[in-house]
Amino acid sequence: MLDYMVEQFSWLPVDSGLLRNGMKDYIDEQLLWCEDSNFSSNFPFRETGLPQDFFLQKIVSCDGNDYLTGPRYRGGDLNKPFIDLVASSAPLTRRAMASILDVWHPMGAHSVRVLRPVSEDTRGCADQFFYVGKSMHEKNEAAISVQTVRIERACLQSVEWCLQALELAYAGTYSRYPFLKDKVFPADEEDIRDAIQDGGLFIIVYEGVRAGFIICENGRRAFVSGLWITEEIVIPRFRGKHVAGAAQQALLSFLSIHRAPALLWGTIESSNYPSIRAAERAGRKRVMEYAFLGGNVHD
Repeated sequence: MLDYMVEQFSWLPVDSGLLRNGMKDYIDEQLLWCEDSNFSSNFPFRETGLPQDFFLQKIVSCDGNDYLTGPRYRGGDLNKPFIDLVASSAPLTRRAMASILDVWHPMGAHSVRVLRPVSEDTRGCADQFFYVGKSMHEKNEAAISVQTVRIERACLQSVEWCLQALELAYAGTYSRYPFLKDKVFPADEEDIRDAIQDGGLFIIVYEGVRAGFIICENGRRAFVSGLWITEEIVIPRFRGKHVAGAAQQALLSFLSIHRAPALLWGTIESSNYPSIRAAERAGRKRVMEYAFLGGNVHD
């Protein structure tokens, strides 16, 4: 599985050695969940009446290829089960899809979620997009000048302001885009405090006024280690001015001062159009996506 998975994502802007090591750690971790009772204990075996060990991850073999799979529930909703294709040694075929869904049939899942490079493959329904970007040297006419927007590290005295800004921002988003209420959720107070203490929360300042904030942390998502945006909000009265995209560029410029040219990663829910627009205005590119596939996978 390792060689196939590395080949699939070899074009990502990640050092080949780091990619291989990250992929190996990722697959090894996921394989442990084929035997870890602590993992299976997190699933609703009591509510479903299924044995706890049913929820251990499973390798499904089909036509000589292996598919590492795991049970999931979208948004934690027991009525929305699906199967994650965590890793594989070959592409997902119709026969492999059928085998996977047959193995997991008792939990009622009818779809498999795959992580794939962005390409012309439009099968299925997109779930989340992975974006990555670096500091842009060329002028971006679509974005507000980063000279108008700056960022500054937050201090613990900023906690209350951040929480109030978060409430305003999400109220504005849910009001305009009500379909995001069950898809996009705000950070909590503990997240805010931890991010400030770790030096990863940055206040967005627009024309001298605090307009929002970004949380950025050094960590791993799937098999990619790097700097990840985990939250970005702009207070409603500052929206429509391209502040979010300019703030991402300001953050990249700030981070690049202290290390090699920074790459800034993030995942965005596929229907979160404001965040997608902000990422693209900042020059960040969509490079991977999670997508749900049903029974229409081609051989």
